[in-house]
Amino acid sequence: MKISTALFASVVAICCLSCSMNTNDTTKTDDTPINTDDDTKKVAEQGDVTAQFNLGNMYARRAYKGEGAPKDFTEAAKWYRKAAEQGHAEAQVNLGSMYRNGNEYYKGSVPKDFTEAMKWFRKAAEQGDAEGQHMLGNMYYGGGIGRPKEKWEWDAVRLEASEWYRKAAEQGHAEAQRVLGRMYAEGDGVPEDYVEAYMWFNIAAAHGNEYTAKSFIDKLLAKMSQEQIAEAQAMTRKWLEDFEKRNQGRPL
Repeated sequence: MKISTALFASVVAICCLSCSMNTNDTTKTDDTPINTDDDTKKVAEQGDVTAQFNLGNMYARRAYKGEGAPKDFTEAAKWYRKAAEQGHAEAQVNLGSMYRNGNEYYKGSVPKDFTEAMKWFRKAAEQGDAEGQHMLGNMYYGGGIGRPKEKWEWDAVRLEASEWYRKAAEQGHAEAQRVLGRMYAEGDGVPEDYVEAYMWFNIAAAHGNEYTAKSFIDKLLAKMSQEQIAEAQAMTRKWLEDFEKRNQGRPL
């Protein structure tokens, strides 16, 4: 995935999954030039969705670095919203991240509002954006829709989370792959399946989540037979081969 795919990817990945998920920022800003504010703003004010998104990135980047005015997060949210309302998936994820964390993290941006966060993550997810799918999975898993009282309700929420993680994982999202592996390893929202868990951990490691994924693999190996390990390794090779074929020539 390219850095520009969602505003806060280098700073915010939301919700806590047991001990393994952190409240990180999914806003992506690193590839936005910082010296073209005036030109970018002119184009953004004319309704250009890419310029609106880039302008939001500029304001957010300055706010992160402490180089701008206190209202920079306010401006970032404003321009992300304009782009998001035009269907820009990365802007939708970034705006969702702002609502998920609120003023506690993004000073002067928007109030914390899980309903709004879910709305924007869902809009991005339904467009096929992998980070949006991952973040929506986080919201379901982390209680963003409220804490179910009955076990069957909890199971349904966990299942919904797993389905969004799977969508992101199938696109190569390493963190979604790792989380999906852990869910299979623990029978959390999906049937317990060590072979499936091993496969997803291996795939996550192949896509850059090596350290964390391998720590789970080490724990899993003691529970698996040699036949199960061989099956999982074969499944991993097949998945990676198919993934490479599907994505030849496409930047990840």
